[in-house]
Amino acid sequence: MLFASAWDHANRPSRRGDDSPTVLLVGEAHCRAIFRSILSGRGYEIFDASGPREALPLARQLDPDLVMVDIGMAGACGWDAVRNFKSNADTYLIPLLAVSLAPQPAGTYRRARSAGFVDYISRPIERRHVLEVVSVWTRPPQRASN
Repeated sequence: MLFASAWDHANRPSRRGDDSPTVLLVGEAHCRAIFRSILSGRGYEIFDASGPREALPLARQLDPDLVMVDIGMAGACGWDAVRNFKSNADTYLIPLLAVSLAPQPAGTYRRARSAGFVDYISRPIERRHVLEVVSVWTRPPQRASN
């Protein structure tokens, strides 16, 4: 039920009135920069938050189509972010995608899905794979007309 609801959230009309799907990147600057470079120029509107404390109010304001959370960020835990998002009435339907640039222990994918993330992307980070996963959980970007 949770995953179907998240998919429905991602495929709803934008409350902002535009056609660009929004992605909120949460994590350390170098992680956000890598995913921003992959998503830039693909029709996504991208926003940044350095950690869970900043991400939750920003997500309430933006109502993004997808939130990508670095589960390996130092100091602020990505696992706390998923708990905060899923326990908040304004954000519990927003799909959360766990990402990590650092090696993670075996079983992290299962732990991420059990915690409420819709999917998990880890090293090696492949542009094509990231774009495929993000497109599953967001409305398709509108193509510029010639």
